[in-house]
Amino acid sequence: MSSFGDGMNEATSDMSGRARHRAEDMTGNAEHMTKRMEERLEHATDDVKDKVGGFMGRMKEKLSGGSK
Repeated sequence: MSSFGDGMNEATSDMSGRARHRAEDMTGNAEHMTKRMEERLEHATDDVKDKVGGFMGRMKEKLSGGSK
């Protein structure tokens, strides 16, 4: 027969195992979200570079007397 203390130890061990697995899941989710945000930022940065580059090109063209 197991004692009350053994039952409490088993319950505590089970809860800590579930908490550990939940923490691992949350860490994995956070890492995945961080990677996705980094990818989105990279694409956004490329878009901004393209837009600024296009704007600068048009300004240089206007200043050099190119197309009017």
